[in-house]
Amino acid sequence: MKKIINFILVAVAAVGFSSCKDEVTIVDTQNSFTEIIVTPDAGQKSVLVRTEGKWSVSVDEAGAEWVEFVGATSGKGEGAFTFKYAENRPTEISRGLRRKASIVVLTGDQFTSKTIELKQCGVAPTLMFRSEAIEISSEAQEVCRVSLDSNLSVADTESFRFGVVSPQGTDWLSNFGVSQDCSSITFSCTENTSGAPRVAVVSVNYVDPWGETFVSTCGVQQNVPVVEEPEDPENAGSEE
Repeated sequence: MKKIINFILVAVAAVGFSSCKDEVTIVDTQNSFTEIIVTPDAGQKSVLVRTEGKWSVSVDEAGAEWVEFVGATSGKGEGAFTFKYAENRPTEISRGLRRKASIVVLTGDQFTSKTIELKQCGVAPTLMFRSEAIEISSEAQEVCRVSLDSNLSVADTESFRFGVVSPQGTDWLSNFGVSQDCSSITFSCTENTSGAPRVAVVSVNYVDPWGETFVSTCGVQQNVPVVEEPEDPENAGSEE
């Protein structure tokens, strides 16, 4: 069986796309890009496939809710497939965050594939601590909170990564997590018995579907216990 002699897909830039839902754009096969970027408007595109033998196309789970094929999803030899994509704007039930789907074309023996990354523009993620630094008491605490501004959901927080940098080591801060409404980062701390304040920089890291990294940091200072000075008997007597 002959191998694939040519298999070319192209992306068209996001600038200048029409918002018409029934518009079909034919991809120029003179280029060989594997990324397509579209605006938040709903639309439709066609992709040319050049190969020998049979081919078929599918979309991954991430695109199942907003990408739909129109017409044939398989063929033989040179052909084309068409897909449409839904609007991606903020609504009462959608945050309209930018998103990505993978369209996979299997060819020949079905073990050779070509993946197109379909990226749809939308609202950029927001991830920012509300305070540059916080102070906490010397006592051990099960839950400390740092307020957070974010438009992400609990499902997105599964991708969060936390980091701690501290000259006193990192063992005194642990159990990092996110509140259910994504309004704060939580963590635990041990009692400060060192005799001096402990300081750390806490970071939260999120990589969105487009592969862009968002990082926010906050300083944490754990104070030392407050020692009450003993009462001076002479001063106490003079007050009578």
